[in-house]
Amino acid sequence: MSAEPDHLFRSNTSTVTLLVVEDDPVYLKMISHIVKKLSSSLSVRCTEDPMDGYRIAVESVPDLIITDWHMPGVDGIAFCRKLRSYPKLQHVPIMMCTGVNTSSENLQMAFRAGVSDFIRKPLDHGELLARVRSLLMLSTSYKTIEQQNRQIKLEKEKSDKLLLSILPKKIADELKETGKSRPVFYDDVTVYIADIVGFTKKSAQIPIEKLISELNDIFTNFDRIMDENGCERLKTIGDAYFAVCGMPTPDKDHGYKMVRAALETIAYLKQRNAVCNIPWEIRGGVHTGRVAGAIVGTNKCMYDVFGDSINTTSRLEHSAEPMQLMLSQTTYDLVKGRLDIKEGQSILAKGKGEMAVFTIGP
Repeated sequence: MSAEPDHLFRSNTSTVTLLVVEDDPVYLKMISHIVKKLSSSLSVRCTEDPMDGYRIAVESVPDLIITDWHMPGVDGIAFCRKLRSYPKLQHVPIMMCTGVNTSSENLQMAFRAGVSDFIRKPLDHGELLARVRSLLMLSTSYKTIEQQNRQIKLEKEKSDKLLLSILPKKIADELKETGKSRPVFYDDVTVYIADIVGFTKKSAQIPIEKLISELNDIFTNFDRIMDENGCERLKTIGDAYFAVCGMPTPDKDHGYKMVRAALETIAYLKQRNAVCNIPWEIRGGVHTGRVAGAIVGTNKCMYDVFGDSINTTSRLEHSAEPMQLMLSQTTYDLVKGRLDIKEGQSILAKGKGEMAVFTIGP
């Protein structure tokens, strides 16, 4: 009987492998000879030693294992339990050849040990081929499902990563779990807004690809600094950088952490300017107050913050000098004594009137 064409083997890009563990050399040779009739591409490995069989199974993870019920040193039930103890072999079909009484009690014990199917001795050639083909199809189906699950997991990881790039983690988790996110008010949040000095003029002189590359490098490092300090960037608008501390996860030390992170962004730019051809400067404002956070939009959603505290921070940023950080009175009260801050002064802020401010930097 020649090897017959079979869609099971044609559809597989890799070789289908089968392991036979049988202490009787006659049956070992017989099983190997019979199963090879399924396809010339079927690879069959044989051994009379169960321990050697376990080693081969662990190393190669075959598509099907055929073993005997009674073997020297270890019986087939114990051998199956050992195979199933190895994670990568938990779903490999196992066929047991048996000449013992397959009573209901014996069958239950074998199935609990991980046996997938049985065949009686003496072997019937046609039955053996049919059962092997059936178990190989089961193995192929499991591999397909496993591959699909890996792809689903990969796509989910990509989706989660994309979601985290536009939403804070706490909000992203809430959105994934419930499908929605309600607006939340936060009483103690420190807001940082930074703007690149002279960006409009420079953008007209630098090729757009280079300009985007520069912004990407700067803001990526700003993000790193925020993350290291327990702060979070919410968004960028053109050349403006917007970060917060104390939301959506409260933080008792939000004022100091945000000011420290803001100062590190300025320090980073100074270091970058010393080695890069295009120098950049920012001015920044920091204010502490009450804000509301919410997801805006449905098809193209984004997380945004609202409240007068945002407007106040923006006014401080506009009033700062290049490479200077300007703090409001409320933020200053949270960090005084911990940082070298200049004496307070007053500014006339648009829509705010006269404000007491404190500066760090030139």
